[in-house]
Parts: sequence; C-alpha cells; structure tokens
Amino acid sequence: MSTEIKVQYTEIAQKLANLQSKAKSLKTSFPTDIGGKNHMDVISRLNEIGADVQKILHSYQSFLLKSENATKEAIKSMKELDERVSEQFQLMK
Repeated sequence: MSTEIKVQYTEIAQKLANLQSKAKSLKTSFPTDIGGKNHMDVISRLNEIGADVQKILHSYQSFLLKSENATKEAIKSMKELDERVSEQFQLMK
C-alpha cells in the first residue's frame, strides 16, 4: 500500500477554469417588474421575490468565483510545498 498522494494539477486547473467559466456565465438577472402598472398584492409580492432571487443568484455567483480562486491558491501552495519537500529529499540523498 502506497502512502503517496498524487495531485493532478493540470486536471484541477482545467476543472477550476470550467467552474469559473460556468460561474461567470450564470445569469443573475430575474424579472423584477411583473405586471407593469398593475398594483395587485400578488404582483407586488412576485416583484419582491424576483428581486430577492436576483440578489441570491448574484451572491451565489460571487461565492463560486471566490471559492474557485481560494481553491486555485490552495493548490498553488500545495504544489510549491511539494516542490520544496522534493528538493529537501533530493539534498538528503
């Protein structure tokens, strides 16, 4: 049984790029003016819900992009650490 953990940096980078692309293309707009000049309570409530959904979608998009960036930074740090450890092992030989 091997104790080595292999990180596939290229595959991770591709998946993160895909996540970033999908997050950026997420449509965060939502109709916020249903009914026009109609002042029925239901229409007002639907407009409020639409505005809330739009805010939630925008927050979700922002969260995805921040998560993608944080993951990218973590992977970069892991790779740098892995390279330093590898160099140290080479010096010990």
